[in-house]
Amino acid sequence: MANIELPINPLLAKQSFYILLSKKRYKIIIRWNSRDEAFYIGLYTETSQPIFTNAKVLPGWILYRQYLSESKPPGYFAVVDMLTQNIPPTRYELGTDRRVRIVYIDTET
Repeated sequence: MANIELPINPLLAKQSFYILLSKKRYKIIIRWNSRDEAFYIGLYTETSQPIFTNAKVLPGWILYRQYLSESKPPGYFAVVDMLTQNIPPTRYELGTDRRVRIVYIDTET
């Protein structure tokens, strides 16, 4: 199994990027909701068709695991708290080299 950490820039409140997961290209959108004080993530096909949207980023949670979709990659997304505090990330705590990270676990390799 291969693990891929999503390349989230902790300085951006909203961002999107394309990433290769299980040999297929997907689009990820991550945004900070200042009213809720939480991050939300969306997963889209390469052509920006929504697979799943607006999932709240919570440490210890497996994103999209409960949903069935033929468009979904075969692996799963884990929200990992590197300090094992298991509390939601604040505005600058999600991303590369930060306390909370999102990792894709490829179950096909």
